[in-house]
Amino acid sequence: MKKVLYISMLAFSCLAFGQKVKIKKDIVYVDGQQWLLAEKDAFNCSIFDKNKNEIIFIKYIKQSIGDNMLFNRSGKPNYYLVKFIGTDKSIEIRELPEDILKIIYKSNVVNPDLTLNPDKLRTLVEKYGNDFSKDTGSTTL
Repeated sequence: MKKVLYISMLAFSCLAFGQKVKIKKDIVYVDGQQWLLAEKDAFNCSIFDKNKNEIIFIKYIKQSIGDNMLFNRSGKPNYYLVKFIGTDKSIEIRELPEDILKIIYKSNVVNPDLTLNPDKLRTLVEKYGNDFSKDTGSTTL
């Protein structure tokens, strides 16, 4: 019984205190508050500061043509390449763009003045890295 109570409290706290990130009408919202600007198509997403300077580009990478969005027959994962514009930094991650932006938000990569924080960005890149591109056969969409 204690385990059930503990797990339910843990799940509630994660849901109650987690940020909700949503892209709607070319605006990125965090918990209903405007954060950044966005341009999104079916596969890629550009993120801008309030002066419409692109600061992040999220590109979908599909490892094999003809496979579904997340998995493929070759066993190689499909993923998103996240490039931080104006730096030589990028990460590869298997999350949807909204979830990627949530990770970026929680990592404090974007300063309050909407510039990129180099120290926080370096930590994010160390955590997530660029492991998927080591496989061959990637196709950019």
